[in-house]
Amino acid sequence: MPTLAAVSQQGGPSGNFVEQLAERFGVLEHLLDGEYLNRGATALTPTDGVLALVVGVSAVLWLVRGVTSPREASTRASLFVRVASLLILVAAAATPGGFAGHHVILTYPFPHLLAASAIIAAARWMRPRAILGASVVIALAAVAVAQNWVLSENHLRTLEVTGGTNNFSGAIYDAARVLEVDADGAAVVALDWGFHMPLVGLSQGKIHSVEVLDGSPERMHAFFQDPRTRYVAHTPQTTNFVTGWRAFTTAAQAEGLQPLREREFAGRDGTPVIDVYVLQRPDAGQAPATGTTEPAASPMNQGEAEQDETTTGVTLRASPQHLVLGPDELGTTELSWDAGAAPNAELWVSANGEAERLFARAEKGQAEAPWIQGPGTYTFRLYGAQGRSALLSTVHVTAERR
Repeated sequence: MPTLAAVSQQGGPSGNFVEQLAERFGVLEHLLDGEYLNRGATALTPTDGVLALVVGVSAVLWLVRGVTSPREASTRASLFVRVASLLILVAAAATPGGFAGHHVILTYPFPHLLAASAIIAAARWMRPRAILGASVVIALAAVAVAQNWVLSENHLRTLEVTGGTNNFSGAIYDAARVLEVDADGAAVVALDWGFHMPLVGLSQGKIHSVEVLDGSPERMHAFFQDPRTRYVAHTPQTTNFVTGWRAFTTAAQAEGLQPLREREFAGRDGTPVIDVYVLQRPDAGQAPATGTTEPAASPMNQGEAEQDETTTGVTLRASPQHLVLGPDELGTTELSWDAGAAPNAELWVSANGEAERLFARAEKGQAEAPWIQGPGTYTFRLYGAQGRSALLSTVHVTAERR
């Protein structure tokens, strides 16, 4: 299963089954106290853990009650709630990638039912002590309601300002609206988690979305044949699983194709979230650059000294020229060039001294290279004629790991 294979390689916590199960219990705790929702911005310290505490105490009390009074109807009902919750957590622990809050939330509303039944049972036990019992129940209910009210308000205000973050960003609305027109009925290939169903739903099925998280060359080949196909990925800073993007770029370049970013969609706070790519094909009649052979000799192939200076009237820039990246992070640099009066200009790139590959064919232009990996050195060379017989300018892009 490609999806599980991709998920199991990226993003999840490590450890054996017992450690995974303990981690799922921790996620459930932070779902109940609001920390998961607000990323630490909980509301009513020190009462933000009250609901999680009540659920935990309720589970213990009903466990004891099950031993002492196993035949009571309320005990059997609580047993169903406890077993159902535990089975869901066990399934999440046993599933690669089932580590996030939106997986563990499948236990809802069982924890709340468990807490409510314990509170009601406590109220009945305190019935002879009416004032004390009522006070405790009202206090617990008031704290829980107040906490959830404040947490919900904080979260809604954050959503109003940011529109959501990362793969839960409102940028997906703009992306779906544009892709419905740009793709023109062709496939939209999702290279990361979180695109497929939103694109299908928001377009009412008009977008033909296909999820290829592993970037399988065999599956990609069919899409490469249609130049209308769009490829959707999160930006390097917001990606979930980088496996799909890396495999996609490798498969495309192996067929002599160059991914070019066509559009970028940002969240409401201006943070880039979603990238849409198309594939650039070499001109008809010219062999594609696969990176395995050098079609023609260049000054670098012939051992001549590299030109660091630029021919008059020619510009070639990369921004940024130096990137600092995380272990699994891909960087982006933007190339802009103008070959002046030189005809048939081509921009080629070499990674770490390997064979050059065609990056763009145009006298002037601007394009992004979103596949920079560290550590590495990428050399971009602008040539003034096909066959790379006249080197006009060179720029180096370096990347290092944190």
